[in-house]
Amino acid sequence: MISVFVNLTDAWQYWDKKSIVVKLKADKMPSSIQKYKIEPLRLKNAYLIYLNNSDINKAKQLVQALNIDSTVQYVEPNILYKLQYEPNDPLYDELWGLYVMYLNYAWNITKGNSSIKVCVVDTGIDIYHEDLSNNFIEGYDEVNNDNDIAPPSASEDHGTHVAGTILAVMDNNKGIVGVAPNTKLLGCRALTNEGGTSADIANCIMWCINKGSKVINMSLGSPSPSQVIKEAIDSAYKKNIISVAAAGNDGSYGIRYPAAYDNVIAVGALDKTGEKASFSNYGPEIDFIAPGVDILSPVPYYNQYAKLQGTSMAAPHVAGAVALILSINPNLSFNDIYNILAKSSIDIGPSGKDDKYGYGLIHVQRALLNTPQPTFTNLELDKIKINISKNKVIIESSKDFEIYSSDGRKIFNGSKFEGILNSGFYFVKQGRYYKRFIVF
Repeated sequence: MISVFVNLTDAWQYWDKKSIVVKLKADKMPSSIQKYKIEPLRLKNAYLIYLNNSDINKAKQLVQALNIDSTVQYVEPNILYKLQYEPNDPLYDELWGLYVMYLNYAWNITKGNSSIKVCVVDTGIDIYHEDLSNNFIEGYDEVNNDNDIAPPSASEDHGTHVAGTILAVMDNNKGIVGVAPNTKLLGCRALTNEGGTSADIANCIMWCINKGSKVINMSLGSPSPSQVIKEAIDSAYKKNIISVAAAGNDGSYGIRYPAAYDNVIAVGALDKTGEKASFSNYGPEIDFIAPGVDILSPVPYYNQYAKLQGTSMAAPHVAGAVALILSINPNLSFNDIYNILAKSSIDIGPSGKDDKYGYGLIHVQRALLNTPQPTFTNLELDKIKINISKNKVIIESSKDFEIYSSDGRKIFNGSKFEGILNSGFYFVKQGRYYKRFIVF
């Protein structure tokens, strides 16, 4: 395991919100915890201390006080552990990029939401592929001006490969899994294997905007800027649609357009040694780096898979991560998303942002933990009440609301819900406002 991939997540993120663990140097209990309910553990002189409430600040203060108590060997929050999610897709073990981005941990938080649409502006996409068909919504071919985005031949494999990295179907016992497998696919064909024009790319960006996309992936580039593409990207930015693009594959200084624009997330490629891939372009506009070597994903036709490399393969890893963040909070702006990714990434190379790695390698689990929950306005909060007692949940409102599971499934619609929910994350949606709640 490469050292840069060490998980540094704060343990308090996983506190059970009711107890701490104390190990004493001898069988003598500090007076500061004698007022709490105490349960001995099987380890000698180790105890579970039940606190009176779930106030994390008070819990941290108690832990800090015990840490300097001469009778205490160690003290820590009582941590919730979960089974780390491993999908049944048979080629999952070959997806090294998902491991180094901590997707198997991130999927315990969310696997995406079906309300989040990711638009792939690329070559044609095999929408009948076994790992894409269930997530496909709609497409348009700007090259031929029709609704058929199928590649004309198996050699036009780029768009299918990119789409698979973002949202290949999970748990279908076939092929691979994408970064955000429960989100939905829009596809716009702007390129052939020979490339595409700025007019077609700009038209595709506008098509993505008009179809309700929240993320646009552009694994394409040119050394020349284009005002028409920039204007389309700026239109997406103003609507809080996140554009992600590949940095370029010349192995030289200078980020390709549209990645070089301010309102685009520019992504370079990481190799399996934890270094910038030799072909990956670099420069001050680079924002993040993601796996881009030996990336396995679907290709057309006949349900085939292949390994490709390039910053084109790195960008969809980031687009998928953005889709997961938006699945938790769809109201975030470009700047919100950018700051979450910057704060969460694993710093590689010189400290801080640099020309080769940007802010570093995307750490998806950490990014999701740093994503703020969507909130109601005060007016909406007055109209809805949530009461949770273990797995029993009661939600009431004067207006109808919807309940969604973390994977985007709608499980209730009405003005009062009373029932048992499995442990996990859920969303209440009322109008355009969301609130997340947790059932333990």
